[in-house]
Amino acid sequence: MAGVAFGVPAPANYLEGLAAAGAIQDAPFINVGYGDNQEFVVTGDRQISVSSFRNLHDAWLYLSQNIHHGDGGTCYGDSGGPTFFVDPSSHAEYVVATTSWGDGPCKATNNNYRVDIASSGIGLAVRKGARKPDIGSPDALKAALLAAKSVAHSKSGMSGIYFPTVLARLLELPEVDVALVVVNQTGAWMKDGSPAELTAVVQPLYRSGRGVYGMKALGSGQVTEPRAVASALRYAFDYPYAHAICVGITSEAELKADVAVWRRARRSAKR
Repeated sequence: MAGVAFGVPAPANYLEGLAAAGAIQDAPFINVGYGDNQEFVVTGDRQISVSSFRNLHDAWLYLSQNIHHGDGGTCYGDSGGPTFFVDPSSHAEYVVATTSWGDGPCKATNNNYRVDIASSGIGLAVRKGARKPDIGSPDALKAALLAAKSVAHSKSGMSGIYFPTVLARLLELPEVDVALVVVNQTGAWMKDGSPAELTAVVQPLYRSGRGVYGMKALGSGQVTEPRAVASALRYAFDYPYAHAICVGITSEAELKADVAVWRRARRSAKR
């Protein structure tokens, strides 16, 4: 969306820091919403009010909207709207809470749920002895990933669940010319996805000219029964959107069996 500037969430425990510094008691908080006005009429217009501080709870920011104290506030239909605060030192504007509830007549209290009560990070590891890359900013992290010879990710947790969307975004990065993807018919090692869903993402990568390197054809060892192995390998060898398939082999017998499957797939492809 062009011309839209999104609010910046406050850092973790931001309001506690303000309280400890004595900068919150007399500070104004700005509410924004599209709910009822003072006559309990919804106009559809965006409205702004200013409330003063009452109290701070582990999860809640309690504000006053008593008009006799010069305060404005929120009412029905404003729930979920942002509460802004301008830092007195840096002058940065933060979203510190979202409107949640208040008194029935909308004349006394404005109680908002805090957004600064948690933070979540993503870890990054490198091989022992390797130089630790700079990941202190989004641009630095992007540069570190592009400079890496290879990148692996977990199959679980929020980062693992999110990673499949990264494949689609590779189309936007001309610096990336090879993608490593899971190619197996069972869906093993695919977090919250299926072979069909992965193919829908891999196909445009392949057609864009990127190299597609398939891996985990046997589900990282989960497929072991000989007929199942042959079926899984045939699926991977026949996969039309990969330039190469990686298969782990632990013995000469496995090598011979896998090569036999590959040869049969090649003969079928030539017919």
